Amino acid sequence: MVSKLIQTESFIAQRFWKTIFRYKVPSRIHRAACLGNVEKVNHILAYGEDVDKRDKKNGTPLHYARAYEHSEVVALLIKKQCNIEISDKNYKTLLIKAVEHQHDECVEILLNNGANPNVQDIDGYSPLHCAVFCQITAMAENLLSHNANMELQNKVHIF
Repeated sequence: MVSKLIQTESFIAQRFWKTIFRYKVPSRIHRAACLGNVEKVNHILAYGEDVDKRDKKNGTPLHYARAYEHSEVVALLIKKQCNIEISDKNYKTLLIKAVEHQHDECVEILLNNGANPNVQDIDGYSPLHCAVFCQITAMAENLLSHNANMELQNKVHIF
C-alpha cells in the first residue's frame, strides 16, 4: 500500500513539473520577475519595458512576482507604478490570490500601496472571505485594519 502511495505521489509530481515547464515564460521582464531578480527587473524597466506587459494568459510581471513570492520584486513593480488592481478572467485580483495562497508579505505590500480590500471575484468572494475560509486569523485582522467590509456577501451566501 505504501509503495502505491509513493508511486502515485511521484506520478503527480512528474505531471506537475511537466505542466510547469511546458509553459514558457514569455518575455525577459516576466522571467526576471519569476526568478525574483530585482536588479534585472529594474534594468529592463530602465530600458523602457512596460511595467504592466501582458503575456498570452494576461499575466503581468507583478502576477509572476506574487506567484513565486518575490516580495522585493512586488515592491519594486509597485514603486514603478504598475496596476495593482489587474484581475484575471474570474475577476481575482492580485490581493485575492495573495490571500488564497497565504503570501503574507505580498498581502501587506499590496494593502499598504492601496489595493482594494473589498474587491470581489466572479463568485463574490473577497480577500476577507478567503482569509476566514482558510482560517488565517492574522491575515483577516490585517484586512480588517485596512477597512475590509465584513458585511460583503458572496453569490452563494455561505459567509
